[in-house]
Amino acid sequence: MCVYDKYVGLALDLGFSYAVPIQDFALVCEPELRAYCNAEQCGNYGSTWVCPPGCGSITECQAHASKYRSGIVLQTVSSIPGFEKTAELHVLQVEHNTRFLNLADMARRNGANILPLTTGGCLVCEFCTFPGVPCCEPERRMHSLSAYGINVGMLCERAELEYSFRPDMVYFTAYLGFSC
Repeated sequence: MCVYDKYVGLALDLGFSYAVPIQDFALVCEPELRAYCNAEQCGNYGSTWVCPPGCGSITECQAHASKYRSGIVLQTVSSIPGFEKTAELHVLQVEHNTRFLNLADMARRNGANILPLTTGGCLVCEFCTFPGVPCCEPERRMHSLSAYGINVGMLCERAELEYSFRPDMVYFTAYLGFSC
């Protein structure tokens, strides 16, 4: 029996706005969404192990994701006075991903086999070794939802969470998949 439910309370204690468990759920890696991961539209493209091409093909991502049929959808929701405040958005995203890394590390320490997918990718290392040197901490890296081609709106819908692009709110989302 999977014991991922115990991480819901821990996630809320860490400061996530929402932590919703879902089970018997198949992540779908959509090539149409992965197409947005390109050098013209994303500064992370070609620069990290968790974004294309370092994370593998969409087919490889789908094969990896299919092993994780239960999980927790996590959100950090915050009011923000306009998206022009990019520095504030960056701080909120780093806070969200730091909480997520802490939760993923707790799950790993307890022996869970997990797939951490988050907003914007990994922050385990100060500088990514891509492409010249293999990832320093492959067991801890946090993949990008976008790089996996995950439809975040549909993921949130499955968890019955709101997700939108409003000028006054930000919804940072992550998924901690469990293979159990």
